[in-house]
Amino acid sequence: MTRNRTRTRTAAAAWAVCLAAVAASGPTALADDARFDIGFPLPENKDKGDIAGYHCWAEFYAPKTGWIPVDISEAWKAKQKQDYFFGSVDANRVQLSTGRDVMLSPKQEGPALNYFVYPYVEVDGKPYDKLDKQFGFEEVKSST
Repeated sequence: MTRNRTRTRTAAAAWAVCLAAVAASGPTALADDARFDIGFPLPENKDKGDIAGYHCWAEFYAPKTGWIPVDISEAWKAKQKQDYFFGSVDANRVQLSTGRDVMLSPKQEGPALNYFVYPYVEVDGKPYDKLDKQFGFEEVKSST
């Protein structure tokens, strides 16, 4: 069961990347006014928990409005909120980076990263990906 769930999560994450990339590439073909955002989704109505994987969305720039977010995969999943996700994103996410072909600072010796969401490690100037990755969150309540 866990293996199938992991495959489903991996496929869903890959689908989200594809949708965000397509959304960002459409306007880019006309102008450099689109960008790709990636981060972690946070479950609604929970104070703590595990984060299964990343989530991505796109933004495009409208001269009179500024940057407008578009989350096609969330709009697809939540049909009742389709209009909302074509111009807004919910607060249930943590954005970690913007863009593709990412160069870190200080610059990594390896190639540009397709996207940056997980820890990046180099050993002897080469990318090292044999890391255990586990992410979670916990809401910290204010004492005041």
